[in-house]
Amino acid sequence: MAPNWPFAGVVQLWANAGERASGEAGAVWWLRYWSWAEPAETYPPVPLPGMEVDCLGSVGLVSHGAKGLEVGEAAGSVPGSFLVRWGESAQRLAVPSQELLAEFETRPSTVAASSVGDAVRLASGAQQVTYSMRDPARPDGDLWSVQARRDGPLFVLTVHPANHECFSGVTWLSVAETGEVAACGANTWATKFVGPADRLTGELVLPGPDDVGTYLGCASRLELTDLPFTEDRRLAP
Repeated sequence: MAPNWPFAGVVQLWANAGERASGEAGAVWWLRYWSWAEPAETYPPVPLPGMEVDCLGSVGLVSHGAKGLEVGEAAGSVPGSFLVRWGESAQRLAVPSQELLAEFETRPSTVAASSVGDAVRLASGAQQVTYSMRDPARPDGDLWSVQARRDGPLFVLTVHPANHECFSGVTWLSVAETGEVAACGANTWATKFVGPADRLTGELVLPGPDDVGTYLGCASRLELTDLPFTEDRRLAP
């Protein structure tokens, strides 16, 4: 079962190693919940039985607030999506919601983002930062798809190879008020900070280029077990 509402923390779509089914539900794909206010191991993952992903670049996750979370793939071998209500198990939907379809279509950002060649550029207020996804960097071409969001107390940057849509992208999580990178690794688009309300308590600080590094410099998976959600680093509830 999913945790009860209200919940504040990171939710991540996760697949078993080797994409082998496990657990009583026989699931390959799961939603993992990482609380911002409690130890990460507080909540067990929620299975998504029967979910199949043909293309990692077409997965999405949206929050419907107190109603729950919706996750799915734009054009998978098994159509539809999953609604995971708070305090309940996953329920398959025959047709994705308009919000999830919009996420598939536009990958909306809340921070100005663009890319040319291997350079990914972000701008927020007076800040303008350029990250190089490769070293040496290629100067030209439409090589990367980018989504940059401030999700509550976190800044979430996901970069996906535009010419290899079904490869894994990479996600960086940083503390929004300091720019400190907490984790990065190979990931789908379906990672999001959710909470009962937007928790924007200060100016966004973009992470520095040296802290972000390159696409291949991140871990082989975005593992959130050891996120530094400790009393001295997280925001007050």
